[in-house]
Amino acid sequence: MTVRVKTLLLTVALSAAVLCSCNGNDTGESTTETTAVTDVKKGTSKTIKIVYFDYKENDLVKGGYVTVDEGYKTIGTSLIEADRDAAWQILSEYINVKKYPEEYAKSLTASIYSEYRNSYAAAGFSGSMKSYGITVDSCAEEAKSILADEMAVYAFVQSENITYTDEEYSAKASEMAERYGYTDVKIFKAAVAENAIETELYRDKVIEKIAEINKRIVAETTAPTETEVPAETIAVQ
Repeated sequence: MTVRVKTLLLTVALSAAVLCSCNGNDTGESTTETTAVTDVKKGTSKTIKIVYFDYKENDLVKGGYVTVDEGYKTIGTSLIEADRDAAWQILSEYINVKKYPEEYAKSLTASIYSEYRNSYAAAGFSGSMKSYGITVDSCAEEAKSILADEMAVYAFVQSENITYTDEEYSAKASEMAERYGYTDVKIFKAAVAENAIETELYRDKVIEKIAEINKRIVAETTAPTETEVPAETIAVQ
């Protein structure tokens, strides 16, 4: 899982979700961050406002955004023995997205389309975006994929009451910065929205927590039981 960065020309190298922690409101959505987008082809610039969804203040199940299949607690060894990516692929199947945060999805779609357009123009490609297979509809589907993955993480976080410490957050930020080639963690944090780090940290903790649940269940179901001694082998006193 990678992260989309705010810095436009790094988008190709680090494409995935733009995530941000924000303050909730009655709809669960709020405009808390803007992404500056430069139209390389036209030589103009504009600002696209991203309407983020506050997962911490909105219950995804009660809000009708997702349903959670409790079967994730009894997957068994197939989850325990899987690597991180495979484990998440297994777990994400237990979250069924019913609807998306509407304004978040629309603004994310616009952001994705603009970033593709500018990245292609900056690289010297000519022609319409459609000729490269990039349309508003394709970007909307990409936005939905990003949101579905993001919502699955937070659905498990809410279901299992998962939290993290400041030390864990700092360690994850340092690990991600190194992975993406940053020598300065502060610069990395400035390049990605804050929730990108939190979401990846939560994903790791979700996998760890649910794997532990399954380990316990497997241990309980495979524990040896006392063998009854046949009556005929009992010595007569």
